[in-house]
Amino acid sequence: IKDDAETLHRVRSELLEFRKPVLSSFNWTVVNEAINLGFEAGYLFLQLDQPEAGIFPFRNQRFHLPYQGESRESLESALTAYADHQLYFYTVNRRADLNLLKTMSGFRGVFTDEPGLRRAPLLLS
Repeated sequence: IKDDAETLHRVRSELLEFRKPVLSSFNWTVVNEAINLGFEAGYLFLQLDQPEAGIFPFRNQRFHLPYQGESRESLESALTAYADHQLYFYTVNRRADLNLLKTMSGFRGVFTDEPGLRRAPLLLS
């Protein structure tokens, strides 16, 4: 799908047929437009450290970040700038990685291809 606001407007009615769609895009202006249209949406990052994030006018605090097996120390360092954000990580397919990410400040969830992880409890007890 072409990742632009025009396409978003064209498919809006179809998206509204879903129970609770969450839109995500590397094109952050499209995310802002999705939010303007009333959708839940998150800003998709290609890498943890994206300098342009410091100047972009984000409309919400939901970030969709890549997880590529970074160590706890590397993650903590990279995520310092996002301390007040709602963090979702993609694509997490191992329970050990999920357990590590659950300890990160701002963690809210993961995107996974692994059916067993979709049922894993996300909240710390």
